[in-house]
Amino acid sequence: MAFEYQHPGANKSAEDLESPSSGTSEGCDNLRQRPSSRRSPCSLVLYWASRLALLIWLLVVFAASCVILESLRDSLGRKISLLEDPTGNIPHFPILLHETRLDSQYTLDPANATEADLKRVEKLWTELMPVGQGFVSPRHRLDELPEISTDPEGKPAYPVAVFHELHCLYMIMASHNKLRMGGKLGDDTHLRHCFDYLRQALMCHGDTTIEGIFDVSGLGGGLEDLDQGKTRYATHVCKDYSAVVRWSTDHRTNEYHGIVNVKRPGHLPHGG
Repeated sequence: MAFEYQHPGANKSAEDLESPSSGTSEGCDNLRQRPSSRRSPCSLVLYWASRLALLIWLLVVFAASCVILESLRDSLGRKISLLEDPTGNIPHFPILLHETRLDSQYTLDPANATEADLKRVEKLWTELMPVGQGFVSPRHRLDELPEISTDPEGKPAYPVAVFHELHCLYMIMASHNKLRMGGKLGDDTHLRHCFDYLRQALMCHGDTTIEGIFDVSGLGGGLEDLDQGKTRYATHVCKDYSAVVRWSTDHRTNEYHGIVNVKRPGHLPHGG
């Protein structure tokens, strides 16, 4: 019996042979004709509610992370230096080397002084002060600041320590001059405050500069002219005081300019 070979497509019609992908097309048509599954309104609400909750949670985590990182940056990145504001409200200032020489123009001999001399010395001390008398209004870490004071115009403000110290030193000198010139002092509460305030300031500063001799024998006649530049004086490491004055002037809370404030009890000119 002879073997008859049959082509695989022998039993298919001509249309089948002409359209080999007809089966696949019908399957795709069937898929396209299936109705798409739709979510119920309840499931849609739950879906978007969960997405919204996730978004809110991510925002909360992000905000909390920012707060923590900012706090860490402040605590780790902020360097607390000697004789500077620990709250960071006042910037760092340049450091200078300063040779300390006695200067007689900021004092006077009360035994031979006149009213004009008193006013001249007060004017020189006033020129050491910034406009605003060193009162500023901090903006940061307010919970770490001491109880607020008031500036010469009665507005809430904080004094920068160095200007308070200069004011106290001047008041002590002015009171000394007044006594030496035959005057009398009233309530000495302010002076007692100044003595102890300066004591604590000096102990806090703890200046460890090695010093030599100070010859005050000719102070009344002008000590700056005694040695004609032959004496070698101690060199101190200091802040740029002029920069401190400029910053304090730029950030002042008032327009008062003076080493004393006549509006406050015990703050009278020339120690009066």
